[in-house]
Amino acid sequence: MEEIIAGVGFGIFIAFILGWWAMYKSNGVLPTLEEAASTIDTTVPLQKRLRDAIYDCERQQQQCNTQIDHLCKELLDLLQDVGRVSYVGVKGKPLFFDYQHPLTGERRYYYERDLSKQIDPSVLERTRKVAQQYQQHLDALLTQRAIFEQLIRSHQENLDRINGVQQQGKQAEKLAQHQEKLAQLKNDPKEEKAIYNQLLLNEIEEEVNYQEECMRQYIDLSQTYQRPIDQPLDAQYQTQLQQLLHQLESEDPTPPDFAP
Repeated sequence: MEEIIAGVGFGIFIAFILGWWAMYKSNGVLPTLEEAASTIDTTVPLQKRLRDAIYDCERQQQQCNTQIDHLCKELLDLLQDVGRVSYVGVKGKPLFFDYQHPLTGERRYYYERDLSKQIDPSVLERTRKVAQQYQQHLDALLTQRAIFEQLIRSHQENLDRINGVQQQGKQAEKLAQHQEKLAQLKNDPKEEKAIYNQLLLNEIEEEVNYQEECMRQYIDLSQTYQRPIDQPLDAQYQTQLQQLLHQLESEDPTPPDFAP
């Protein structure tokens, strides 16, 4: 998380850009598209911030995959001798436990009537409870994985948007040749594009700040609720992870429709 914490310094850069923009407005002169392009070139820190965040989320997601795979192996080891395993789901047939590997899709059914007669029912019941405890940890890991997946998608979209702005900036020299024609229009498109580019960068900065706050909330939740595998999880942990995922999916800031 050091990369994300280090990104806070980018706020100083944004303050400088806003001050620069205010100076132009106070003088009644908007920057040209060439000047806007030169400003866009200075967004490299924001791009690095996004790439670092993507790298960190991908690393965290891989750790979730490793833990999920490990828990599934432990779960299969626990269930290995409880009775005959079936690989076909039968609707209405009473289940002792329904095993499914979340990443590979492998599924195994342990039906009550196929349980070993050599194992005491009380031992089987305790086995079921431990298996359910493993499943609880798996569900929490899946939600964590989904949170990182959503963050990666959002960060990549923002990188693509920045690249789009920079590509537009490369057209500044060609557009300058048409300055005389564009100036005849009521609203000079060069000025509109410069304003749009700056607003877009501000929107991306807002999204990154929002997503970093979600990561901070995730860390707080993990420190508060995570438990070793041999201990049950507080039901509130999964509930709050789901709320955080929903928050990322439904409340993530999106750019307004102000493109010229």
